[in-house]
Amino acid sequence: MAQENNEQKLESAVRLHNEGKLVAAEALYRELLRDAPGHQAALHLTGLIAYQRGRYREAVTLIEMALAGGATTAAIHTNCGVAYRALGEFDQAALHFARAIALDPQFVNAHQNYALVLWDQGLPQQAAVQFEMVLALGQDSPEANFYLGRIRLDEDRPALAAERLRATLRLRPDHAEAHYLLARAL
Repeated sequence: MAQENNEQKLESAVRLHNEGKLVAAEALYRELLRDAPGHQAALHLTGLIAYQRGRYREAVTLIEMALAGGATTAAIHTNCGVAYRALGEFDQAALHFARAIALDPQFVNAHQNYALVLWDQGLPQQAAVQFEMVLALGQDSPEANFYLGRIRLDEDRPALAAERLRATLRLRPDHAEAHYLLARAL
């Protein structure tokens, strides 16, 4: 009976979370954690709300607790990596993105975020590999195209840069920096 009630609370909280009602969803997740300490989904999703509300350290703590309890999916590792990246802890973020990719090599979000943290670390060539994976997996990402355009321009490969920057502008015509870099590439 208690387990059924907990699952109902979780379903309600997830629904509220998906509707953007973060305060109400967090209250239900925390109520569930009072009833079932260590509930992995509730820890993860409470951590996700903490991240969404700018409480990055708390997000890392909660998501790491979910992982320590055995909740190991590509999405959870990616969310943990995103929170670490927000804290500027790029090595930890990269570790979680790499784990996410190892768990699910097709998980586009992990590749995109891994690429961004590699870029943050000043590793454009490694970032380019991950951005290329995003595109190879069928995600027509303005961000991946933009960064690939920047990287190719820095490599003095203007034709490839222009191709990626045009793709960026096709997806986001208002991307001012892409317009500037495209002008430089031409």
